[in-house]
Amino acid sequence: SNHDTDIMRIREWYLAGRARQYLQTVALSSYGTAELNAFMGACLNLEGTVKFPTKTAAKGCMPAILSPVKQLYMKHSIGSIAEESDSRLAHFEAEVLTKVVDSFTPGILIFVRSYFEFVRLRNRLDDQNVDFVALSEYTERSKADRYRSLFASGTKRILLYTERAHFYYRYRIKGIRDIVFYSLPDHAHFYSELLNMFDTSAIQQPTATVLFSKYDSMQLSRVVGVHQAKQMMASETDTFLMA
Repeated sequence: SNHDTDIMRIREWYLAGRARQYLQTVALSSYGTAELNAFMGACLNLEGTVKFPTKTAAKGCMPAILSPVKQLYMKHSIGSIAEESDSRLAHFEAEVLTKVVDSFTPGILIFVRSYFEFVRLRNRLDDQNVDFVALSEYTERSKADRYRSLFASGTKRILLYTERAHFYYRYRIKGIRDIVFYSLPDHAHFYSELLNMFDTSAIQQPTATVLFSKYDSMQLSRVVGVHQAKQMMASETDTFLMA
């Protein structure tokens, strides 16, 4: 051979084109996501897949909420995952945004899970000339402090806030009267952390509005608990009230 290769040492499975099945792919995460499941499902291995899931608390993170908060969960129905982003935005505009804009109430925090949702929602709020500030993981610290001050004083009515910004900086946000979860956080304890930021001495009835679809089942289970999440997903009702 020109390459000094001993053909007898090449394994038959390699010649048969099965080399990609002799591969170990290890993914480590503190929680499961649909994206991670899709990635692992595309990986090939002769022995299959083994998962060691973390134990999900039966009651989710609800017991960690220190004060009573009126929580309204709104389910939007969609067909395929390709329609999910557009469906969520349309549902948000029809059921939430119009009421928020017309109310003129200050202290509304809108939470988004991903930066892609952040950019899309920020552009939509800009298009409608909504009075807001936007705080993401890429916002400079000096600007972030100024935005939080403007929000706390009521100068800016709405604060758009990303999960990664909260993950990296754990901002203590003052002046929150209502929270809108455009999407549930992957880190479930962020949900209770944000709800515990309400100043209940100054607010008579703090409220939280949550948008979710069937593709948010993992995030929903980590927040409300597995049993409750299954009931909500299977129910023909689209709205659920918790307190």
